[in-house]
Amino acid sequence: MIGEKATTVWRICRQGFLLPVVALFFSGCATLGPDYQEPEVDWLQQWQPDLYGQRTAADTPSMALNFWWRQFNDPALNALIAAAQQESPGAKLAGLRVLESRAVLGIADSTRYPQLQQLGADAS
Repeated sequence: MIGEKATTVWRICRQGFLLPVVALFFSGCATLGPDYQEPEVDWLQQWQPDLYGQRTAADTPSMALNFWWRQFNDPALNALIAAAQQESPGAKLAGLRVLESRAVLGIADSTRYPQLQQLGADAS
C-alpha cells in the first residue's frame, strides 16, 4: 500500500506537476523589494476626531446617556422603558441562566455515552 502511494507521488513528480506547485508556494514567501518606503500621510496631522459625530467619553455627560429617552418628554415612552427595565433580567441573572442552560444541556447530552450502574449485594 505504501509502495503504491510512493509510486503515485513519483509519477506526479515525473510529469512535472509538483515542481511548479512547490515553486509557486515558496514564491509567496519572497519579499517585494528592499526599496519600499511608507508613504507620507498629510491629513493625519490635521485629523480632528470630534468631527463627523465622533466624540470622546469625556465630552458627553454619562447621566444624559442613561436617560436619553426623557428628552422626548413622552409619558408613554417613559412608561414603556420603565416596564422593560423591571421585567428584563440583569446581566448577572442572564449569565446565570446561560450557565444553567449549559448544565441542562450537559445532563441531556450525557445520555449518549455508556453508563455504569452498581447493583446491590442482594442481586446475584
